[in-house]
Amino acid sequence: MLESNHLKIYNKVCELIFNKLENVEVKIYSEDSLFEDGIGLDSINYVELICELENEFQIVIMPAEFTEIHTLNELVTLINQKLE
Repeated sequence: MLESNHLKIYNKVCELIFNKLENVEVKIYSEDSLFEDGIGLDSINYVELICELENEFQIVIMPAEFTEIHTLNELVTLINQKLE
């Protein structure tokens, strides 16, 4: 059950990231960096993504938490923990 929930969160986060990247064909892997050296989000995209995720999952991600997130997997894990 937990694995299934993790996958649902992962898929939703990927969907929102693709929407942020607009017209960029990119493959996303769980250990990819969210930023320029990986998936390619800039700081504005990242903050917007965090806000969308908070709304989507009805959670609060504190600034101290999202500044510590560097990979897609870390972000999905944080959301999963907040939903438990």
